[in-house]
Amino acid sequence: ADAAEVRGFAPRLRVEGPLASLPQDLAADAVAVLRETLSNTARHAAASRVQVDLVVGPDVEVRVRDDGVGIPPHAHRRSGLANLADRAAARGGTLHVTDAGGPADRPGTTIRWRVPRGAE
Repeated sequence: ADAAEVRGFAPRLRVEGPLASLPQDLAADAVAVLRETLSNTARHAAASRVQVDLVVGPDVEVRVRDDGVGIPPHAHRRSGLANLADRAAARGGTLHVTDAGGPADRPGTTIRWRVPRGAE
């Protein structure tokens, strides 16, 4: 709902796996990652569509894809993305930021934050 207020449209959300079974600290990290990525999309992407996928299995993956202007090729990783990378590394995971494969003038961006779920 917060994301829809800022953008004027609601991101599409797909959840796969037992979300309610996540440990509280990992769930808090996933929420923080979603907030940061959606905030970045609202501030920088000029997107008209955003797809959010949250996949819970042996790993937890937060994937946010937009159809916006993309990240300039020589852009430095800003504090928000650096924070997401640090959060992933602290959990033994990764952050990948890639072109979403759209047309040259609106390639979009895909952000994949993936960490091991850990022992239950």
